[in-house]
Amino acid sequence: MDALAGGERLTKPKRPAGDENGLLDPETAVSWIMNQEVVSVRPDLSLRSLESLLISQDLSRVPVIDETGMLLGVVSKTDLVAHHLDQGDSVDEAPVRRPERQSSQSTNPPIFQSQVENPDTVAEVMCQTVLTVTPETTIARAAEVMAVHRVHGLPVVGPNRAVIGWISTLDILSWVSGLTY
Repeated sequence: MDALAGGERLTKPKRPAGDENGLLDPETAVSWIMNQEVVSVRPDLSLRSLESLLISQDLSRVPVIDETGMLLGVVSKTDLVAHHLDQGDSVDEAPVRRPERQSSQSTNPPIFQSQVENPDTVAEVMCQTVLTVTPETTIARAAEVMAVHRVHGLPVVGPNRAVIGWISTLDILSWVSGLTY
């Protein structure tokens, strides 16, 4: 499978201590809580391979990068569903097992039966207009961008739009709740 672990390791800055009331500093940088082990794909990856990757890794979306690691777009499960429906594909219940989550029971996702024999690629379904943040962006600003634009994750980019991390709503909730970080 043509999936790449993208990004570089960054040293996490020291977590700012809460104030006297134990409140977290909303000005904390995204770099402190972002996931640095990002699974990325190339635009020429087949949609079948992408579907397998998303299910096997329990991912909702992945960044699409070029050979230098530069962000080209993002592709999500929603993009795949829309593409299949646009192609006139039918939906059947899947006898597929998803990785078990610790906090919830998983259900089997639908499998689309393609009406088209020619395999499509990620480039054909990815969203090329992508909201991003930098490692220096505050967690509060990243949360605001996600809320306003109704997305659940953002690529964290460095120089030349290289993907160096990912921040999700779950990362922010975990940080706020004190479960991790």
